[in-house]
Amino acid sequence: MNYYQPRQVLGADGEPGGWHYTCRNDSRIWPVGDCATHAPHATQAEAYECWTNYLLSNRLRLDRQEHDVKRPCKFEGCNEWTQGFAEVDGRIFRLCDEHRTAEVVRQLFGTAGDAVSSW
Repeated sequence: MNYYQPRQVLGADGEPGGWHYTCRNDSRIWPVGDCATHAPHATQAEAYECWTNYLLSNRLRLDRQEHDVKRPCKFEGCNEWTQGFAEVDGRIFRLCDEHRTAEVVRQLFGTAGDAVSSW
């Protein structure tokens, strides 16, 4: 199993340092997403936000379609029916063509949290 969450990294002196969003599998832990390419964050909240930005920048799909079914757009106040949806790492956002944008999905997505996966 893979366990995703922010973890504090140890500094060269062995003391707790900054934060990376990481994956743990068995006894191995490594930074993921953009955290794999930059210095640790000052806070746990910044690591969560970094992972959120990575997911929305790299794993957002706006072109998903259902066949043979229409559902209401989930954007508040919208009355359109749609076959389209956006998806981010398995989370689905049913949105009409007008509202199926990165900006709207970012608003609905919120901040990523901890996760567990077997893939």
